[in-house]
Amino acid sequence: MKSLALANALLDAQFGGPGHTRPSTVWVSLHLDNPSATGAYECDFADGYARVPVANTLANWPAASGGEKTCAANIAFPTATPGGWGTVGYFGIWDAAEGGAFQRGGELTDEAGDPTSMAVAAGDAPFIGAGLLKLTES
Repeated sequence: MKSLALANALLDAQFGGPGHTRPSTVWVSLHLDNPSATGAYECDFADGYARVPVANTLANWPAASGGEKTCAANIAFPTATPGGWGTVGYFGIWDAAEGGAFQRGGELTDEAGDPTSMAVAAGDAPFIGAGLLKLTES
């Protein structure tokens, strides 16, 4: 699901407004619940949590197909320390490492495309493998 800010920017870029400039880097976040259009429920910036930068290149984000864009990069989050982050089942895409504008988000899925979640305890280093972070357009 894309944010309202991104939806407005894309509509303006396509119809009568200024073009949309894509960021050279996007930051992937983890969420405890559906971030919807606002980026809600992101893990707290504590206990080692940080968004992960992903270069916004064709190598990392190959051409969309069937209304879906798949991230080809491995996304390795820092180790949760000294505490955990909770159970995450969603991701977000932002234009900044902290703060910034939420772009879109979605549900974490496994190799079969089924929804999945992960409990992040102290000492865990969450990882989203290449091909598992998928963005859809409806």
